[in-house]
Amino acid sequence: MSGESDETRSGPMFGPMKSLLFLAVLWLPLSFFVWFNFAQLWVQPIAGLAGQVMGALFDGSFARTELTQHQIDFYFRVVPEGLRPVELGFDVNPMIYGYCIPVLVGLVMATPLSHARRALQIGVSLVVLIGVQVFGTVFDALVSMGIKPPEKLSMLAGSSPETLGAKPIARCADRGDCPGRHRLLLSVRLSGAAGDHPGDSVGRLQPGIHQEPDHHRGQ
Repeated sequence: MSGESDETRSGPMFGPMKSLLFLAVLWLPLSFFVWFNFAQLWVQPIAGLAGQVMGALFDGSFARTELTQHQIDFYFRVVPEGLRPVELGFDVNPMIYGYCIPVLVGLVMATPLSHARRALQIGVSLVVLIGVQVFGTVFDALVSMGIKPPEKLSMLAGSSPETLGAKPIARCADRGDCPGRHRLLLSVRLSGAAGDHPGDSVGRLQPGIHQEPDHHRGQ
C-alpha cells in the first residue's frame, strides 16, 4: 500500500490529455493575438492569389485589388451605355475565412511533437487552409456582385449621359436592389473627372447613404 502510494505521488502531475488541454489554453490565445495583430501581413498573399483568380475569371474587366487594413477591395472596369468608364469596387473581409489558422497553429504547438514534425504539419496545413481562405474570399466577392459579369453590373452606374455615376448608384442602394446588400460597397471613379490616378476615387457609397463627389457639392 505504502509502495503504491509513493509511486503514485512520484508520477506525472497531468495525464497526456490534461497536458494537451493545458498547453492549448496557453497557445491558442497567443496564436489568435499574433494572427489578429498582424492581419494585414497575412492578408497580402490572400489578396494576391484572389486577385489572380478574379483576373482569370473576368479577363479584361478586372482592374485590381487594394488592401485597407485587413479588408480586400476588388475593382472592376465597366463602361455604362452613354457614360464614361467607371470602376465598381466590392469589399471582402478575408479574415472570417481564416479563423482555422490560429486554431491549427495553437493545437499543433500544444501537441508533443518534434520540431521537424511540428514545422511539417504547420507548413502542409497552411497550404491547404490558405487555399480554403482564397476560395472563400473569391466566393464572397462573387456573391457581393450577385454572381454577375461586371458588364451586367454597368447598369448600376446609370444609363443617362447627363447623370454622374454616383447618383444612380445611391438610388439603387436606397431601393435595396443592388446585388450583395449585406457587404456591398460601390466605389465610383469617373475617368477624366477624378484624374487619371487610381487613387482618385470620386466617392464611396454604402446602402442607404447618399454621397456625391466632393467637387460637385459646392455647385
